[in-house]
Amino acid sequence: MRRFLGARDCACRFPGCDRPAAATEADHTHEWGDGGVTETDNLALLCREHHRLKSFGHWTVAQIGARQDDAVARGRAAMDGPAGQRPQPGTLEWTSPSGRTYVTYPHNDEPPPF
Repeated sequence: MRRFLGARDCACRFPGCDRPAAATEADHTHEWGDGGVTETDNLALLCREHHRLKSFGHWTVAQIGARQDDAVARGRAAMDGPAGQRPQPGTLEWTSPSGRTYVTYPHNDEPPPF
């Protein structure tokens, strides 16, 4: 999973951060202690500083991208974006302490199938 995340994310997924994948930690978007699963659709790479900002609740994040089978199970309309397309898996929506939202996307290249 770590290799997959490194290929998908390439760097810290916090808005504006460019620390490389080798300098990051795998973070559960929905916390493991609160029932979050250890799957790539619930993980993202964050540098230590941004991992702490998220973990202490200063910033919140949600995975808004979904795999095709998840989108079908939840209903296509629920996953459609403004242009009628579902965000790709690994797309994150961040909310700052002031309530402003930012969306970060995985690396443009398709990750390898491992």
